[in-house]
Amino acid sequence: MRLNSTSRWICGFGLVTMLWLAASNAHALDIPLTLGLSVGQEIQFKPPPVGQARATSLMMSPGYKVSDNVRIDLGISYIQDTYRRGKVDFEVRPNLMVKLPGYSYYGRINLGFVHLLDGETGEKRPSIGATLGRTLTIAELPFFLEIALNPRTEKTKKDKFRLFWITEARVGFTFDLQD
Repeated sequence: MRLNSTSRWICGFGLVTMLWLAASNAHALDIPLTLGLSVGQEIQFKPPPVGQARATSLMMSPGYKVSDNVRIDLGISYIQDTYRRGKVDFEVRPNLMVKLPGYSYYGRINLGFVHLLDGETGEKRPSIGATLGRTLTIAELPFFLEIALNPRTEKTKKDKFRLFWITEARVGFTFDLQD
């Protein structure tokens, strides 16, 4: 399924509007929900070529605050992978975030389900990754910066499956929908 640029923007705007309307209802019910929006860039460092740019992604992460220092998120990512000749795909990444009390640093464990539209059978195995990040407040907006290690099995250009070691840098912001 190929969507042109205008359709992508319309779908994205509709999705954000739907989440905004749902968030206002969650606020009225006093449910501790969050919504994160971010952009990320993957870089492959094994197998060679080291430093090869991989997927660029836009991620939306609705979440639930278990406590002040623990949050569960479901990352839904729209990716465009240069390794796959610019093919568009989706990834779902449920994760658990734990923040150090009194600090702005956090760690995250994620389970990635990659290549949902375009993947081969061997590529649909879940990947387990880890993330280290920091939250920053700039002009009262809750930004975050993070770096992740997301190894996963992919099909090589020689039609064999191999473990790819991929790191990802991500920047975005997370809104607390209860406030």
